[in-house]
Amino acid sequence: MSKKNIANMNEKQKRLALGKEAARMGFGGIQKVSQKYHVSRGTVAKGMKEHEAGVRFREGDRIRKPGGGRKKFADQHPEIVEEIVEMTKEKNANLLSDRLIARRVMEAHPGVHICSNTVGRILRESGVRTRRKSSVTASKRGKRSR
Repeated sequence: MSKKNIANMNEKQKRLALGKEAARMGFGGIQKVSQKYHVSRGTVAKGMKEHEAGVRFREGDRIRKPGGGRKKFADQHPEIVEEIVEMTKEKNANLLSDRLIARRVMEAHPGVHICSNTVGRILRESGVRTRRKSSVTASKRGKRSR
């Protein structure tokens, strides 16, 4: 097994291949494989246990367990999402930027953090538009470029 082959494998394939090689080497195999391929001993040991247990990787198998990662803001705070959408329906809502909406939400709900990108995503998903970012150039300001 070469380092190039390892680089083209996903996490589970790599772990299984490293574990298989460590098992083939016998005593001290985990340490040797770990140093040769610059991976942690824990990864090699886990791969070795999986290999000995008969775990195999089949195309289409999940690499990680389902449900990992951070939950979406909308799933954690559905009431705040409704509040954000309602803010855009108020009078003069076209003057609100995503950044201003985010600031108002954080002021109204201490302990909740939301960035303007998340506000923008929520509004796009809701089909609502807010003030567009404007880039004012010299020609738009009425100044002549020389």
